[in-house]
Amino acid sequence: MTEFIELIYCSNLDGKQIIACVPMSECIKKGDIVCVDGTKDFYFVSCQITVMKGSDIYKFITEAFGDMCKVTEKYSHQEIGGSEYE
Repeated sequence: MTEFIELIYCSNLDGKQIIACVPMSECIKKGDIVCVDGTKDFYFVSCQITVMKGSDIYKFITEAFGDMCKVTEKYSHQEIGGSEYE
């Protein structure tokens, strides 16, 4: 069975930018706020793309950026109480 994964580009309030991966079942989308790898930092999702694990795109990204962070929690703007990105 082919496994697909979401890759998301995010930034936090300090301007740190990361690429993280998340299973498609999590339904992450642009505008969501996430925590990665158990940190307490909030990251704003700027964009996301679905790729097939093992595809050339996935291999290129993992070779270029190394191990990707994993999303551990997801929040909506309503749960956080707004954001400076609004």
